[in-house]
Amino acid sequence: MAPSRVCLLAVLPLALLGLRRLLAERQHWQPDFVACENERELCGGLLTPSRGMGTLLEHGSRRMRSLAAAGRTPLALHIGADTMGNKARWADKHLYIEVLARSGLPAGALSLAFVEPLEQKKEDFWHNVKMLPVDSSRVSLVNGMVDGECRERTRSLWGFSPSVGPEFGINFGILGGWTSADPNHARLTLESWVDTIKKFYCQPGVQNCAGSWRRLRHLPNVSDYIQEFRVPCLTPADLLAKLGVRAEDIAMLVVDAEGFDVAIIEPLARDPSFRPGFVMWERVDNVARCEALRNSMRHRGYEVGPTHVSDVGGVSDAGNIIAVLPA
Repeated sequence: MAPSRVCLLAVLPLALLGLRRLLAERQHWQPDFVACENERELCGGLLTPSRGMGTLLEHGSRRMRSLAAAGRTPLALHIGADTMGNKARWADKHLYIEVLARSGLPAGALSLAFVEPLEQKKEDFWHNVKMLPVDSSRVSLVNGMVDGECRERTRSLWGFSPSVGPEFGINFGILGGWTSADPNHARLTLESWVDTIKKFYCQPGVQNCAGSWRRLRHLPNVSDYIQEFRVPCLTPADLLAKLGVRAEDIAMLVVDAEGFDVAIIEPLARDPSFRPGFVMWERVDNVARCEALRNSMRHRGYEVGPTHVSDVGGVSDAGNIIAVLPA
């Protein structure tokens, strides 16, 4: 058999498998694009255009320049900042280094604002922000949880206790990011992380890192290591007032709120002046609500698509949805 034919037969099953997955996803919705880590990567398959993250960020940069030209101070807003310690491409430090480099604005013309519920993370946050090419006076950190409607001044969040780190030898940075208004979120995320993602990070000197994670995951009393935190509750309107900005000033929005992303974006998206060039949020389990937000953004002229997530990570090391405003 000719070598070329052998190669074709070898790759055909993989191609068919990829096509089946693609067609299955298209039964739920047809994206306008798939976001790829690299500009020339073809991650969208046969039916959907592939766009590099740099190309997509340009929509946010264009909005920044437009606002600056109109005499406004453009804002890049990130809700759910954690410590800004995620080392994945197109996340945290890498993302904002790219944002600052691509904005085309002089130093100090762009403001960055971050929201993080847990005040104890602020030391690590500012340590990581100092690595960005930006004057720290142009960066704001707001302590609180953003909710579509705050019925109380404070809200309960649940997450792993910091004692888990030293007791199990686990790097607490990842566990600490799974704090959510859903009491079960941290436990369920741990189970998924250990069983499916299988990326294990431990403190120096730990001999069996994967074993330490599995031991925590299979503890019958793992919920004993999850604690309740009371944090300030802010509606999107409260947040904008605290920052002294208007919805129209948001040139770029990233939301990573552990399952509550859509509830945060919905009230903002109802404001006609809310026109960021780039919006990114985490995929959520509430398919109907996520679909409603996608449709709402499209109705307002946005193009919407998912990030490509490979078996070893993918864009931002998570599954996200991106909406961009065409020129």
